[in-house]
Amino acid sequence: MRTLCVLAVLAALLITPLRLLAANYTNPDYGFNAELDQQLKICTTPSPGSNHGFVLLLRSNSCETSLDQPRIEVFVQYNVLLEAKTTKALSEDACGEQQAIRTRIVSAGVHVYKCQPKVIGTLAQWRYFFLRPTSAEWAGNWVVFYIDLYTVEKSAKQDLNALQKLLHGIRWIGFTQPSKANSVK
Repeated sequence: MRTLCVLAVLAALLITPLRLLAANYTNPDYGFNAELDQQLKICTTPSPGSNHGFVLLLRSNSCETSLDQPRIEVFVQYNVLLEAKTTKALSEDACGEQQAIRTRIVSAGVHVYKCQPKVIGTLAQWRYFFLRPTSAEWAGNWVVFYIDLYTVEKSAKQDLNALQKLLHGIRWIGFTQPSKANSVK
């Protein structure tokens, strides 16, 4: 069920695009910002759409591109469904029956885990994820980050470098007033 919800939101990101050349993305609803490569195009859902993250296009200039194009998807949500207390506890949800691997990457002040790559259609998928605790006691109010790279074999190394650069550029800023739109500068 959660997977269908994630797919619906990501489809909405691609269907109702706002294309910008960006250097910084701020999401006050989930308390983070991300430093982005200015050469990559970012697609977000314009207001009043949901504010769950963005898609970085790796080889396309159009946010209306199909799901078979190389891209990095950043999807953020509250931990309400799982109430996981550690990133490792998210591994079954994030990786299915695969074993999650802890990386050396720290993003938003938290260690990042990854799943084994898998093939989806014509693209390979690499999933990275982490759980960002907040000041709330209930783990359901903590924030879950899923960062998925979809790419082709010949570009995998270059695209994994872009993904890791993005992960290093995600910063926790805490919650501010809820907004009706993302901020991309």
